Amino acid sequence: IANAGCLKDANSYVLNPNLIFKNLGIGDDIHYLNVHYSPTDYESDICDILVGKYKDSESDLYHFVILDNDLRSVIWDSLGSSKAVSNGVLESLRVFRLVDSSLVFDVRQRLALYREQFKSA
Repeated sequence: IANAGCLKDANSYVLNPNLIFKNLGIGDDIHYLNVHYSPTDYESDICDILVGKYKDSESDLYHFVILDNDLRSVIWDSLGSSKAVSNGVLESLRVFRLVDSSLVFDVRQRLALYREQFKSA
């Protein structure tokens, strides 16, 4: 199921979440807050990079995407346009915080560039 870009087990987890962003070239400038937040209770900060966990209503599969602070706009989806996001429910957030607020614009631009490159590949 991992090859499909989704997880079935609700208890699946990433051993080292910081490696996700290290792979994207921003690992030294960001740290994981190590808590799963409810999307209804969390008020995002400008320095937050939010990873949303979606559950597909039809298949019960889970999928993670990078969300904008409005919790609606997808900045990065490894599947391009996953059914879990379009048909599912945002269950929780993983929050990564940029250490330096002056990096926010550049990091968001880089993530948007990756999204565009992925769409055109």
